[in-house]
Parts: sequence; structure tokens; C-alpha cells
Amino acid sequence: IENLGTYDIMARFERVCLVLLALVTVESINGQFQAYTVQDIADMQNEVLYETFDYFYFSQERQLQQVFQRVADLESRMIRVMQALGIYREGRPTNAPAVQEIDAPVGPTVPVSRTRQPPARPRQPNRNPLNMATNPPRPETPPPRRRPVRPSRRPPIRRTKPTTRPTTASTTAPTTIATTTPAPTQPPNPATCNEIFKRGMWTASQTTYSIDPLGKNKFFNVQCEQVVQGDGSVKMFTVVNHSKMERLKVRGFEAPGEFSLGPVYNASTKQLRALTEASETCSQFIEYRCRGAVLMSRARSGETYGFWEDINGGRVDSWGGAPANSGMCACGVDGSCQGGGMCNCDSNPKAFLTDSGDITEKELLPVTDVRLGDTGGKKETGNLLLGPLRCEG
Repeated sequence: IENLGTYDIMARFERVCLVLLALVTVESINGQFQAYTVQDIADMQNEVLYETFDYFYFSQERQLQQVFQRVADLESRMIRVMQALGIYREGRPTNAPAVQEIDAPVGPTVPVSRTRQPPARPRQPNRNPLNMATNPPRPETPPPRRRPVRPSRRPPIRRTKPTTRPTTASTTAPTTIATTTPAPTQPPNPATCNEIFKRGMWTASQTTYSIDPLGKNKFFNVQCEQVVQGDGSVKMFTVVNHSKMERLKVRGFEAPGEFSLGPVYNASTKQLRALTEASETCSQFIEYRCRGAVLMSRARSGETYGFWEDINGGRVDSWGGAPANSGMCACGVDGSCQGGGMCNCDSNPKAFLTDSGDITEKELLPVTDVRLGDTGGKKETGNLLLGPLRCEG
């Protein structure tokens, strides 16, 4: 096998594979036999042939690269030896004609051994620093045979050669200058849906996207909603859902804040805070439909029956549509509440009334909990709805 060429080995290997594929022409599938067609065998033969070519092609590429590196090392060593002997002439142009004789130093002549020479490689520009005519030119070897280029699953091996140049001092080795290409800078990951839209990554058929407001490759999924304004302008909203999106019935909790909603978001506190900081505005809708149950009225202990908790876990005694910790609902701001109180529910109605609105203090969002009470009686009940966190810009 050692006396055979690479392509002879490949040809024989191909014939052996063809014979083996021809013998195995049937297989059992669920107890039934199915015969291969001639086209199936030909496809398998081509696949084996391509894999064999890839193996030998990349093996030869690696060997040639090692040979070129060794030849470059030998040239560097030869230059240092000639500099030490004083026979290296600096400043001689590369394309100057070769000299016929070399002024050797006084002393016995040392014959140059030519029995061992580095392997031949493809013809390169004149790399002989002395342009010595005594060295016979290296025979040119034809490039290795290569099969036609076809798409490969492996990336091609790129062979790079270091650029060497001699220094001005005769006692120093040539300086190697490696040429490197700076890696292109990657843009930061999108922090909001608005950035996704500006980069042209948003499509109407897709609603769920991944954002990284922290900029640390820590993504979480959000919903991206597009709203077209009356003047034709477009606004993009980043929507973060939680685990208690459905409307819940509240009953059987009499003490102030005895009921706890406990929503869970699919992002950490740091990620949610980074999202609100990267957005221009944020809001969260909250609604309470009550019958015989008060909301902002205070118990004997001085606490309000209903309140919500901010992102830091702090208590906020107000409702949607009213300033934080104002003790009011949206109707209390404009004075339209039933019974003249601060909320519609504070009139303790016998029929269902509603208090709702948006919480707009983005530094307090999202809502981490909603606490309610005064629903312990048989005719006391409520229905709570907490919407998702919506950030714009």
C-alpha cells in the first residue's frame, strides 16, 4: 500500500465500497423487506467518494502548511548564520542580478553541504537574501491535483504566511510582523421592542421577541405590539405578561390586605428595572369590580382595605388612574365617585361598581402584588384584573 499513490488508494477504496453497497441491497423495515434502487446505491457511492476526497484533501493541506513553516524557519536560521560569518550583504535589492562570486572571509573554505535540502514547494518570489548564483534554482513542482470544488460542510483551511523583514542590526534576528484584521464590533442587543423595530427586525406575523435590556446576553421573551396613531406615526410597545393575567374572583377575605394576588413575571427584578429605565414611558392597567366591598376606605387599624406593592415590595395606598399614595382612585381625582368618596367601591354599593385606571409611575412598575379585603360577608365580593406591563419607546 505504501507504493501506491493517494489517488490509486482512493480508487480501490471506491471499488470496495461499491461492492459492499451492491451486496447490501435489502433491509428489514417493520418485518418487511425493501430493495434499494440503483439510484440509491449511486447516491451512497457518491457520498463515500466525497467524504474520502475531503479526508485526503484536508490532510495534504495540513502537511503542506507544516512544510512551509519549516522552510521559513530554516531560512531564518540560515540568515542568522551568514550574519555571524559576515557574508550576509544587507541593503541589496531583491530583484538585483545574482553575483557570481562571494568575498569569503580569510581562512579555510568551508564547503556548503547540499545533500539535505528542504522539500520543494510552489514557486515563490525571490526569497534568497544573497541572490547567490552558486545555489541552483529549486525545481518547480506542479500543484497537487484537486477535484472540482463542491460545497463542503467543513470550512476551508486558510494558509497564512508571516511577513519577515531583516532589521538594521546585523546581530538580531528578522522581525516577524503578523497582519491581523480587527474583529467587527457587534451592535448591542436590543433592549426594547422599539429598538427591534428601528433595526428592521419586526414583522407583523411575529409577536414574541427576545430582548436584553441589561446588555449581558440575558434575554427574556416579550410581546411587541405596533400601534398606528391618527397622524400616521407608529409607536412600539414592549409588553411583559405575568402568571395572573385572567380575571379573579375575590371572596372570603375580610381583614385589610388579606387577599394576595402574587403575580410572577418571566424576568428578574434587575431585568424589569432595566426595561423601564430604557423606555420612555411605562404603565400597567388595574381594575376592581366590587359589590359590598370597599377599596380605599380605612379599617379601625388605620390601614386601607386595598393597596398594591411596587417593584421594590413597597406598599402603595392608591389605585390606577390616581397619583401614588394619594389614597384615591381615578374618580377621586376628578370628583366623579359614587357617594362622594375617593373610590366608587368606597360607597359600599349593593350593585356592582368599578374602579379602574393605569398606573403610570414607571419607577414603581411592575406591580408585584395586589392586596384586598372586606369580602368576608355573604353578599361581599369582588373581581380583580391586573394587566401586563406595557412600555413605549
